[in-house]
Amino acid sequence: MKYIQGIVLLSVLLLASCMNSSEESAIKELHMTSGSVRGVYYPVAHSLARVINEDQRDLGYHISVRSSHGSVANINNILTGNTDFAIVQYDVLLAARHGDGDWKGRGGDQLVAIARLYDEAVTLVVSAQSDWNDLRHITQAHVGIGSEGSGHHHNAQQVLSVMGDLDYVKRDSRVTSSALAAVGGELDAAFLTIGHPAPLLKQVMEREVPPRIVSIPPDVRDVLVAQYPALIESTIAQGSYGSQPAKDVNTVGLPAVLVCRSDLSVEVVRDIVRHLRNKLPQLHKAHPVLTNLSPAIMASLDPAVYHPAVDLPVAPE
Repeated sequence: MKYIQGIVLLSVLLLASCMNSSEESAIKELHMTSGSVRGVYYPVAHSLARVINEDQRDLGYHISVRSSHGSVANINNILTGNTDFAIVQYDVLLAARHGDGDWKGRGGDQLVAIARLYDEAVTLVVSAQSDWNDLRHITQAHVGIGSEGSGHHHNAQQVLSVMGDLDYVKRDSRVTSSALAAVGGELDAAFLTIGHPAPLLKQVMEREVPPRIVSIPPDVRDVLVAQYPALIESTIAQGSYGSQPAKDVNTVGLPAVLVCRSDLSVEVVRDIVRHLRNKLPQLHKAHPVLTNLSPAIMASLDPAVYHPAVDLPVAPE
């Protein structure tokens, strides 16, 4: 009798195991591309994926997060089908949609937004030993502008392009984390575009003699905002990193956006938006840059850039 009971129990366990295995195999794997593991996109992408994956059995898919070189690389991964979702800078999204620069002849309206997430600031970090107070003072400097394919690189080139008298700045394209570490040594300064406070920058600012964050002059900001529609006036708050910056730093910034291809399933996009909206309290605690995320912010970009499945607020007549 015990032998028969054992056989029955084993059969039940095997059946349950097969059912679980079948359920697991039925869950589709989707991919979200982020940025450097030491940046902000990477932990933010993990936070987004985590709240969605909590219900993966009901949804029928699981989102895994990949690191990358940043916004430009992420757009290219979307276009080639190497990823399903990505976090990118808004100006990079618009450039690709308009077929500008590297995206001439490709891109277009197949690239769409799912949600605006938070705003980033173009940040110029300079050596503590320097007496520079703003961008104009970095003449003949050795400046890190981020690796090619990153949003850091893209925005640094934009800023320097409107500063004709800085054309002779020596530009270094090492990855941003290495560039920040080298400020005060091999490099005099480094650009990065990032949401504050950022762990990547916090590590550098914890030095005994930390580097400084300096401003972009008003006339340069005016030209940048006029020339690049995605850029907006931005402020890095005093004391974001302990004693730094010593006062509010005026610069330009832009939204960080969750994007996908326009042919991604309507059902999947609706699920993503619904989960992000329903789990905002979790996201607010997940990372400092997501503290103010709201349905209104998520839907606050130009309506033309959104996936058709995103429910946007109706404009008042």
